[in-house]
Amino acid sequence: MLRAKGNTALLMFYNLENLFYPLSSQNIDNQLRNWSLSRYQKKLKSISETLLLIQKTYGSLPIIIGVCEVQGIQPLEDLIQYPPLSSYGIIHYKGRDKRGVDTALLYDSKEIEVLHSEPLPVSETRSIIFTKIQYCNSIFNVYTLHLPSRRGSDEAKNKREIILNTLKEHLINNLNAQKEPVIILGDFNANPNDEAIRNLMNISPRFQLINPFSEVYANRSFSNFHRSKGLLFDQILFSEHLVSENFPLAFVKAEIFAPEQLKQHGKPSRTFAGSRYLGGQSDHFPVIIQTKTIIN
Repeated sequence: MLRAKGNTALLMFYNLENLFYPLSSQNIDNQLRNWSLSRYQKKLKSISETLLLIQKTYGSLPIIIGVCEVQGIQPLEDLIQYPPLSSYGIIHYKGRDKRGVDTALLYDSKEIEVLHSEPLPVSETRSIIFTKIQYCNSIFNVYTLHLPSRRGSDEAKNKREIILNTLKEHLINNLNAQKEPVIILGDFNANPNDEAIRNLMNISPRFQLINPFSEVYANRSFSNFHRSKGLLFDQILFSEHLVSENFPLAFVKAEIFAPEQLKQHGKPSRTFAGSRYLGGQSDHFPVIIQTKTIIN
């Protein structure tokens, strides 16, 4: 029997480039200069307008949005006051990052039921957020993460490895036997062809992950840049369920959302260049996976 495709369901990840509340004392410690309430509000409005562009382009908003580089829950609570996100809930846990930046998961509460959430703590660095959700009468295990930067002499390499090992251990110990679908949303600070990402794909003979952004990267599409070098650190991985004939949600396409409104000189329109305020949305483009619900 042929399976008819139903509604579009979008999965999204977005690095929000230092979405900090302007009255926090941490901003000075973290060298976020030239920041004010009016600039903060402009950034929130710009992010909400990005979501409106996504809604206009795809006909719907994402059912889940992984985000990173957020300082605490206050900016997220302020963000969901804007109309396109008014039905969204927030999953957030305070992490141990020295800069005070956290990851979080936003979800459309009209579409998603949250069954469980918890941080998977990693010593002296950012936690992974694990969330078990129900959508389309199926349970999904969602991980949201942000690996430390590669800047300088790559001092954070060990921390990145610790985070990935924590993820692998949780996948193997908790999910392999249950055979429930997995979605991983993150800024990996590594391209899809990086050894660390490739190793994540085959953590168990019985449990395979798919990275559709490998093809996107091979086609020279990028979500962020270091000087003139294009990078695709932002990726969404998923288990084989989304390409299975017997599953109610089917993978359609992975892409970088990069309309002209989000660009400056062909790159993401960033908020800051060092301490110099530029006024853009973020130094990363959002990445999106498009799926379709299936009607048998």
